[in-house]
Amino acid sequence: MTTTRKTASQAARAAAAQPSTLFEQALQAEHARHARRIAELKGMGARLRMLDAYMPAIRAAGISIQGDELHSWGGKSIHVLTPALNPKRNATLENVLRDCGMREVRRADYATSACVELRKGHLTVAMTVDVRHLQQGQGVAKCA
Repeated sequence: MTTTRKTASQAARAAAAQPSTLFEQALQAEHARHARRIAELKGMGARLRMLDAYMPAIRAAGISIQGDELHSWGGKSIHVLTPALNPKRNATLENVLRDCGMREVRRADYATSACVELRKGHLTVAMTVDVRHLQQGQGVAKCA
């Protein structure tokens, strides 16, 4: 059985690496968050370029998507967050993507919303949609 003990110099280096002020702690946390987001964006690069092909149709429908609303959370889908001030946006986005040939591959229905995944080729887009804003007939479709 072996035990590892830190030498005095190792302990001093570890203590020196820890931020001593709230400002330094906050700064270190922000640098770490930023590094994680940059890594996430790099991992999503090919999928974001595929989504760019749909942007003319999305913009023509009057929809704006901001880069900070797109996430992968370690998966293969691009997750589009729901804007708090425009819950109708994702319902319109779903309709536009369907019109562009994307098909529903997964759906989870809830009281007033549905979590929907649409796919075409290697691109999967996931979003939560307020079903009260879907066009007639769109809200009842299930996965094939």
